[in-house]
Amino acid sequence: MKKLMIRLPIYYLIVVSGMYLLQDYFIYHPGKTDFAVIEEAAKNRGLEIWPDHVESYRGFVSPPGPRKAAGTIIVFHGNAGSALDRSYYVHALGRLGYRVILAEYPGYGARPGKPGETQFTADAVETIRLAAAQFGQPLFLLGESLGCGVVCAASAQSEIPIDAIGLITPWDSLLNLARDKYWFLPVRWMLKDRYDNVVNLADYRRPVAVIIAGQDRDRSLDRPGGRGRGQETFDQGRQEEQHHHRPDHGHALLGRLPQRRQTGQAVRLDPTPTEAQSRTGGQHDRGQLERAVGGHEMEKIDTF
Repeated sequence: MKKLMIRLPIYYLIVVSGMYLLQDYFIYHPGKTDFAVIEEAAKNRGLEIWPDHVESYRGFVSPPGPRKAAGTIIVFHGNAGSALDRSYYVHALGRLGYRVILAEYPGYGARPGKPGETQFTADAVETIRLAAAQFGQPLFLLGESLGCGVVCAASAQSEIPIDAIGLITPWDSLLNLARDKYWFLPVRWMLKDRYDNVVNLADYRRPVAVIIAGQDRDRSLDRPGGRGRGQETFDQGRQEEQHHHRPDHGHALLGRLPQRRQTGQAVRLDPTPTEAQSRTGGQHDRGQLERAVGGHEMEKIDTF
């Protein structure tokens, strides 16, 4: 028994050290491939490589429509797969009149680089800058799970005004989520990437739409005490805010199982003129964010 008591702390330190060294493996699951495959896959999905058809691409953009786009939505996906796996956003939001950019992360798809909060945020800020320079306003951000962390961090650092934000199954912070999942570990001192959405959205005063999945045990309302990470993120007294609770969905909110057609959820972002807008030369200081339910088919994507 005495030997066991001596060994237990050693075993625990081994577990802690291993989890610290392997934490990126648990957080990021990039789908990687070469650029030739990316080009062919984008073509098959009716997408254009953006901003250029070269290996320094940053994502994919929907082709120009017959009418002027109502605005540009940049989608930042979850931790698994790649941007091309999210082509359903292009179909759903494109039908509402928006230009859609599927942003790819460093270290995902055929992009070089290493996953991480610092790298993702800096890259997203540059993606926002390039999109604004090419397409102008209005400009919206849509995040999916881990992508919500990227959206919130980038919106806090970008000098480009973001007209509205949509967040699908977000958390309050990755630290709090890790505390719930790995309660036996000193995650406060171990975790390198924090993705603190509450802090990053603290100064954002434009519209925010939040989609929360009722069966998402980690971040939804369906938790002991009736609150979850997604709800806590946005109970900050923000007026321009909408919560959409999907009680029958899990964290893989948008999905299509074999032989099953499932209604998809998209966020519609319709800026409306206000007195404040007229005072600032036509910028969208307010907006109406409403759900748009689409009947399009979607691939099954399990996001972090």
